[in-house]
Amino acid sequence: GGLLVLAADTFGRLAFAPLQIPAGIVMAVFGVPVFLLLLWHRRDRL
Repeated sequence: GGLLVLAADTFGRLAFAPLQIPAGIVMAVFGVPVFLLLLWHRRDRL
């Protein structure tokens, strides 16, 4: 979990160099599609 936050923070600092994007926003941008994909696959099993 800590490495995920560290990676999100590093990406948020380096992606748009003069600006800093909060780690929570970066994690949400990448996490929501993954979460929806997991829900979609789980729905097929029910």
